Amino acid sequence: MIKYLAAAAREAREQADPRRKIIHIAVVADMDPSTIWRFEHGHWPRNADEIIAAYAEELDVTSRELWERALQLWANGNDA
Repeated sequence: MIKYLAAAAREAREQADPRRKIIHIAVVADMDPSTIWRFEHGHWPRNADEIIAAYAEELDVTSRELWERALQLWANGNDA
């Protein structure tokens, strides 16, 4: 599931503003940018809820919307 959640988060970040970078999410999450980079590349973090909350806050979406998009990607068999 991580690859779909990561794809949904990355997709939301890129669609919100192509100039929005991983560093913006890292600042909101108060984490090292490498943690966010690893998440976006499919590595399950210890603090997934905090990371998803940071995406939601920075991108003005809800955590639920990100999870729903991840489920949609999974259900459609998209190769995230």
